Amino acid sequence: MRQAAPPPLRNGHGARARRTVPARSLPLLLTLHFLKRDERLHILREIHERLKPGAALVVAHHSIPETGDMARWLARSVAFAGGSTADIARASVSAATMAERLPVLPAGEEEAILLEAGFREVALFYAAFSFRGWVAWA
Repeated sequence: MRQAAPPPLRNGHGARARRTVPARSLPLLLTLHFLKRDERLHILREIHERLKPGAALVVAHHSIPETGDMARWLARSVAFAGGSTADIARASVSAATMAERLPVLPAGEEEAILLEAGFREVALFYAAFSFRGWVAWA
């Protein structure tokens, strides 16, 4: 049984996303970690529909190792961004707030969502602190 079509994607100006010209590739940077799992899946499925077969999708955002403590990984990222003069206590507070508000997912679940959305050959190409980057093919 097929579900009703979801509402169309919208760009930052509120216009309907164009469906007529499939994209050859798409970078999606620092975006998905703001969305809950079901919202990510919906968006990724919509993107998959708009990509040409074989097109690359590049995503990069906060994610954590399977057994990682999210607040600890986020604190490391915040401290690193602060450089050698980073205030570790302040970074920890900032990271705790991020961990509370962002629906950050473990890396394995990120990969599973990409596959569930129809992408194939999902490959991790970047990992640093709480940031991960994948390339996947439509």
